[in-house]
Amino acid sequence: MTLVADTTMWLHIGAGFLALFAGLGAFLTKKGGPRHRRLGRWYVSSMAVVSGTALVLYVFAPGFFRLFLSCVAIFSFYFAFSGYRVLSRKRPGDEPEPIDWVAVGLFAVAIFHILNGIRLLFVDLTIGLTVQDKTFYLSLLLTGAITVASIPTFLGGAF
Repeated sequence: MTLVADTTMWLHIGAGFLALFAGLGAFLTKKGGPRHRRLGRWYVSSMAVVSGTALVLYVFAPGFFRLFLSCVAIFSFYFAFSGYRVLSRKRPGDEPEPIDWVAVGLFAVAIFHILNGIRLLFVDLTIGLTVQDKTFYLSLLLTGAITVASIPTFLGGAF
């Protein structure tokens, strides 16, 4: 690996450990207290670094396994970020911001890649490549349905 890839990998590992311990600390402290909120912010921030570095690491060594791990990182960040955004937008007049829609879009891309990978692995290789086009559009349709269904939950009942 290159120096940039090695540095990114160590940053990814360090942020992962920080997320693990910050999440554990937030879990063990009194809900809503200053220490809980501070550790929760550390958790969300470190999960953002984990997700971002996972995408960078995929660029350095693309492959199905790295793509799968990148999608897992995106899912993990999406759930941490959506929880943070729901709690930070408790007032009824709060409207979704562009960052909320970016997160939903990134979630949709991750869902599509996971479903497409499952389709390639189990459907196309077992049934055959003759149904490849149909299963591609089915995974695309399923991605849209999952994404649209998750938007109200993500936006905390804004709709």
